[in-house]
Amino acid sequence: MGLFASTDAALDRERLIAHRVENEGLRLEITKDFFPLTARMAMQAGGFVLLLGGVFFLLIIKDLDWLIGVENTLSLDQASMSILKELGFVFAIASLECTNIIISFTRNLNLFFTRQMMPWRRLPQAFMIHRCR
Repeated sequence: MGLFASTDAALDRERLIAHRVENEGLRLEITKDFFPLTARMAMQAGGFVLLLGGVFFLLIIKDLDWLIGVENTLSLDQASMSILKELGFVFAIASLECTNIIISFTRNLNLFFTRQMMPWRRLPQAFMIHRCR
């Protein structure tokens, strides 16, 4: 949960910085240690997949151990339903957190692409002014 919260906070901070740069007309120089947003997104997505795969792997191991321990006290249907509820709960929470991160990344990408397209949108106007002279 902390990883998702920190990623969302970092994306929000990045968006605030982008708005500040735009509003104040600041110029940023790209340094040698520049890391593209899309590459960062791909690495985080891969990390999230590995992390969630590990969580589900540990849950299954724990549930199998629990299933062996309660073999005589619960029916197989009750135990199966209990395990499915647990996995469903973890999946629902992980899906909501991943959706939140995807929405944050999408907002940032939309902001950056909109800023990059501004000069291209002004180009036809500049062409018409030049052509009318």
